[in-house]
Amino acid sequence: MELERLDSVDAIVERYCVSSSPVKSRVYVGFGCLFTVFSLIGIIIPGWPTVSWAVPAAFLFSLSSERLFRWTLTNRF
Repeated sequence: MELERLDSVDAIVERYCVSSSPVKSRVYVGFGCLFTVFSLIGIIIPGWPTVSWAVPAAFLFSLSSERLFRWTLTNRF
């Protein structure tokens, strides 16, 4: 199995973004937002994990919509 190098955000979005039904999309967005809030709490509270909440949020956003997945990849924070 050979790994390919993806050099741009567009290539990553094209490769990994999955479209789903509107109901599933809303559920994924809801859980993704919840995990994002948990990761933001981790910035403030010492000992609360940050990355372990942000990674599933990015995964759920990739399942929900291209716009949110692109936002998680290009957000400067």
